Amino acid sequence: MQSETLQNGRQSWLQPGAAVIYAVLGRGWQTVAGLVTLLVISHFFSPLTQGYYYTFASLLALQVFVELGLGVVIINTASHEWARLNLDAAGSIKGDERSKARLVSLGRFMFRWYAAAAIVFVVVGGSIGYVFLSASSPESLEWQWPWIAAVIAVGAMLCVMPFVSLLEGCNQVRAVHQFRLWQAVATSLVLWAVIAAGGGLWASAATPFVGLICILYFLLVRYRNFFRAFWADSPPGRMHWRTEIWPMQWRLAAQGLVNYFQYSLFTPVILYYWGGEAAGRVGMTWQAVSALQMVALSWIQVGVPRFGALIAHGKYDELDREWRHAVVVSTAFALVASLALLFLVYVLNALGSGLSQRILDMPATSLFVAGLVFAHLCQCQAAYLRAHRREVLTGVAMVTALTMGIAVWWLGREFGGVGVAASYCGVMVLVAFPSMSFVWARARRKWRDEARVP
Repeated sequence: MQSETLQNGRQSWLQPGAAVIYAVLGRGWQTVAGLVTLLVISHFFSPLTQGYYYTFASLLALQVFVELGLGVVIINTASHEWARLNLDAAGSIKGDERSKARLVSLGRFMFRWYAAAAIVFVVVGGSIGYVFLSASSPESLEWQWPWIAAVIAVGAMLCVMPFVSLLEGCNQVRAVHQFRLWQAVATSLVLWAVIAAGGGLWASAATPFVGLICILYFLLVRYRNFFRAFWADSPPGRMHWRTEIWPMQWRLAAQGLVNYFQYSLFTPVILYYWGGEAAGRVGMTWQAVSALQMVALSWIQVGVPRFGALIAHGKYDELDREWRHAVVVSTAFALVASLALLFLVYVLNALGSGLSQRILDMPATSLFVAGLVFAHLCQCQAAYLRAHRREVLTGVAMVTALTMGIAVWWLGREFGGVGVAASYCGVMVLVAFPSMSFVWARARRKWRDEARVP
């Protein structure tokens, strides 16, 4: 049964038309939709509203302070148990009873964790964002009720996020990425409709609300038999949070806390020191860069459950081959997509398009794009290491994020958008990538020696 499951994992990941295709289509849609969103926002939003829209997004990212890295732990931990499990014709879990019991134990724990995290986020995160926005917003901008609605919607999304992560860890990557494609289409269409109808900042609440409806339909209809095991009596055996989950989670939690300063501080800093219009240009440019990075990571993300299964069976040579293939393909895409983005910015500026006034100029965008490529390579290495259910990147991540936070605050305050972009590029090239590569090479060599792999 183990070899059959492993073989099925190989087919579902590598065959055309399976998980990678859906993942790339989903990320591709997000990229195209992101460009359409830029046009819609630039047409219907004032520069000030645009700045607050992207600041909302940065403040809503405060959810990482309550999630504490559990999402990554779920995927990698579940993949090791799923190596001895599969689905029957009815969609129920079957296979090794001990692995099933441990998977159920993991699921029940994460459900409780995320429910508590959602409450904390709505109360604490919502209050922090409200105070920050109150200190810097003009009286003419109505943002209070849209902010409250957006916080509640994101909190509700936080409650159901672990269900999807668990399915992804159980190698349901094709179904998960197919669902995410349709979810992305639905949320984009609703977002455009709300903005075009004059909804303004209410668009920030509409997107997570529609995403929540999509997730509930996916879980309660397609995978209802899968989750029945989590509410029924399970066989003896459980996963111990303190010894099996917490050692990896606390390290990821520490990284998540400081990663906010690495990826989500750009817009709030610019809003505070340079105003809403400047924040809008930074936010729109960063959204475009982030969309490209998400598409490039598709080849890596769909392989994570497969990587975990290969490690569980000691197939390290096969792990390295498949991981390297995914890295080459995804990095090539990142490079091509980055050049395409720079060409688009150049054309917009050459034509004197109004959209060119809503994004950063060529020098600043070039710095963001250069940082993107090195950030992508770091993410590839991190996925390889975390597939082992070990976390050795805490020190690297904390140094990188804290350095980024200081640089963004300092250079962003002094030079605005180009200062923020220079901070991102400089830290990724000079700090993150060299240190990440050193840790990756050392850990890979050590773990292969421990497994006695020639």
